Amino acid sequence: MGNSSKCFFETKAARKKSCPKSTFLSLCEVGAVKSILKGNYAPKVKENKVYALKALEILRNRNNKPEIIGVINLWKLVQNQGKSHNSQMDVILALWNNGLII
Repeated sequence: MGNSSKCFFETKAARKKSCPKSTFLSLCEVGAVKSILKGNYAPKVKENKVYALKALEILRNRNNKPEIIGVINLWKLVQNQGKSHNSQMDVILALWNNGLII
C-alpha cells in the first residue's frame, strides 16, 4: 500500500477500522471535504456521523484561533461519556490541518 497507508495508522488492523472510514464518509456526505460533492456516502452507522459533525462545529467555532487542539482534547469536547477514542478525530484533524475541510 505504500507510504499513504501510514498516514493515519501503522497496522493493517487499524486501517480496517470502520469508525475512521465512517467519519470520513460522513464529512463527505455533508459536503465538508474539499473537492467532494455532497452525496449519500456514509454507512448506516449514525454515531460516527454525529461525532464528526460535532467536531467540525467545534473546529469551525474556534474562529481560526492559533491554539492547537489535539485528538484527545477534541474527542473529550465531542463526547464526554467516557467512551474510548477510535481514531475518528485523527481523520477530522488531518483533513482540517491540511486545509481539506470547507
